Order: sequence, then structure tokens, then C-alpha cells
Amino acid sequence: NANKEGDFATAAVYIEQAIENPKANDRHKTWRYRARIYLNISKDSILFTEFPDALEIVKESLIRARELDSKGSYKEEVTMSFGALNEACNLKGIKSYNAKNYADAGDKFTMAFEAGELVGAVDTNALYNAGLSYKVAQDRLSAERSFRKLSIIGYQPINMILLMSEMSRELGDSESAIAFLNEGIANFPLAQELYIEKFNVYNSLKIPISREIFSLQQNIDSLFRYVKATDKDMEVVALRAKQDSLREVEFSLSEKSKSSILSVVEADSTNIEAWYACAVTLMDLDLIEEGIGAYTKLLELDSTYQAGWFNFGLHDYDQGVDMKNKLGDFPLRLSKSEQAEFDNLKVDMNASFEIAEKYWNTAFRLKTFDCTVIQALINVNIYLKDMEGQDAWREAHEAHCD
Repeated sequence: NANKEGDFATAAVYIEQAIENPKANDRHKTWRYRARIYLNISKDSILFTEFPDALEIVKESLIRARELDSKGSYKEEVTMSFGALNEACNLKGIKSYNAKNYADAGDKFTMAFEAGELVGAVDTNALYNAGLSYKVAQDRLSAERSFRKLSIIGYQPINMILLMSEMSRELGDSESAIAFLNEGIANFPLAQELYIEKFNVYNSLKIPISREIFSLQQNIDSLFRYVKATDKDMEVVALRAKQDSLREVEFSLSEKSKSSILSVVEADSTNIEAWYACAVTLMDLDLIEEGIGAYTKLLELDSTYQAGWFNFGLHDYDQGVDMKNKLGDFPLRLSKSEQAEFDNLKVDMNASFEIAEKYWNTAFRLKTFDCTVIQALINVNIYLKDMEGQDAWREAHEAHCD
């Protein structure tokens, strides 16, 4: 009666007393009533703070009621109650997530999934939300458990692997991130996104190493500039030895990132994104010939891949800039042989800039008013001393980018 009258707290007292009675404890009716009472309590925000485990009690009560209903007379009612529990848990999960109580949100979404699972329903949204909530809460084991279960169910298995890898990387555990990806690759050898993510993991490991190498070089330069150190000074020798050691690690990671990309194009030689990632990696490794080959293959597969044309042009532009810098190193007065070398280098420089301009014009046609491309075309026309070209691209920049 207390439950019908809305006095749920009193009803809870009565039902807890009832289950202490051996006869009542063995009746499925007692447990069904108990589930109803606590489900009502969970819907009352004030009462729920007094009975924070109300939803757990609903689940426990429904499981017990089903066990005692040997004839299945109330199977439909219990099934509907599990559905109501699923809905209540999902709502509580959303509320907790919005309140930034991510661990509790994960628990509530997990219970929502389990409530459905107990009656043969698979609430993948609930389990996915649980995984994301635990991920934000940095509860790695719970998040992994949710994502793994989703993968086993067949719900976006590759995306679940990527989420587990991403979570490990965010927590500073790149070793586990790579282990997840290797496991995924073993099961999904044609899933290019796994190879590309593996490349990203290795590349992310290079960043702090590259920065430290640069910092060490700055220290060395300072020693030469301010204390007139020489190559044989112990401090310089020590810094360079550390640089060499770090360069070995950096190169090893670069090789691993390269192999992770090459394996993807071996798995599917028509994958455009894989060829692009492969080309970028090879160029980063200064494996220019291989990188150009990868870009060539990419553009054979898709001649409208704008980033491929832009990066192709960037390579020639960088070559042109390097040659321009070398021209500045020549003395003011040149011997006959030096003049010939100077003239040849200047021809090669202009040829590189002209090739870059050609590729960047293609990139522009594929994606009109791309401000990065427009700025690049301004720069290359400056080097080519083409005033008309400079003015035209500056006008385009002012019209669409400023």
C-alpha cells in the first residue's frame, strides 16, 4: 500500500522486513514488488540520494524473482521490468556524465547494458557510452573491458581497437597502444586505419626526442659562441654523444613508422590514404626517391588528391630554396669554373621553382581558394621574380584569405 500511495521510503522498509521472513523470501512476488519499489525510488531525485544503490537492488531483485518463477508465469512482467531498469540506468548515466561524474556514468551505462543483456537485448549504445565514460575518467581497465566486449559482439571492432590504443597513448603508455594495434592487425590485416594509427604512435614518440636533439644543439652552439669552446672540449663531446644516441633512437622509430605504413600498402595496394601516409613518412625519413615513388603511385590512383599535388610541389620548392641558399654562399668574384657551377645551379633552382609552381597550380584548381596553396604560390612567384604572378596571387589572398 505504501508503494501505491507514493510513500516509497516506507515501502522500502516494509519490503526489507518481508524478505527477512523465510516464507516471503521464497516467493517471487516479494522480489517483484521489491524491484518495483526501488525502481520508483530511483526516479525520485531526492529519495535516490538516500538510496544510492536503488538500481543495483532492482537488478538483484529481478534476477531473484526470475529464479523463483519456475513456471515462467511472470516472465513478460520481469522482462518489461528489466527494460525499465535499462532505461532508468541510461538516464542516470547521462545525468552523471553531464555532471562530469564520469566514473558513476560508466557504472550506470554498464548496468543499463547488463539489464538488457539479462533478457537477450544488446544495448550497444549503453556499453559504448560506458567505455567512453570510463575513458574520460581514466579508468583504463573498465574502459578496455567495455570496448573489448563491444568488439567481441561485433560492434565497430576496428574503432574499438583504435579507442583502446588512443586511451593508452593518452595515458603515456605507447607500448600498450602499439600492442593493441598489433593485436588488431592480426585479426584485421586489411584495416588500414590500424596501420596508420601505428605510424602516428611511432611518430608521436619521435617528437620529444627531436626536440631534445634540437635543444642539445642549441647548447653546443652556445658553448661555441659564448665560451669559445672547441670540438674537443669534454662538454661538447658529451653533448654530441648524447645527440648521437638520441638520433639512433629517432632513426629506429622512423624505421618502425615506415614499416608500419609500407605494410598497409602491401595489404592493399589501391588504398589512397595509405599511399599518402606512406609518401609523407618516406619523405620525412629523407628517403626521397621512395617518397616520390609513393606520391606518384598515389596520383596514379587518384589524380584529384589535392594534398598529394601540394606536397609534391613542396618537395621541389624546398629543393629550390636549398639551391638559392647555396647560391648565396658563392664569393662575389667567381672563377670560370665557379661561374659555370653558379649558372648551372641557378638554372636548376629556377627549374625546381617552376615545377613547384606547376604542381601548386594543379592543387589550386582542385581546391579553389585554399589559402595555404595561394600563399605558397605567392612565395614561389617571388623566387621566380614573376611580378605579374605575385600580384595576381596577392589579390586572390586579399579577396579570400585576409
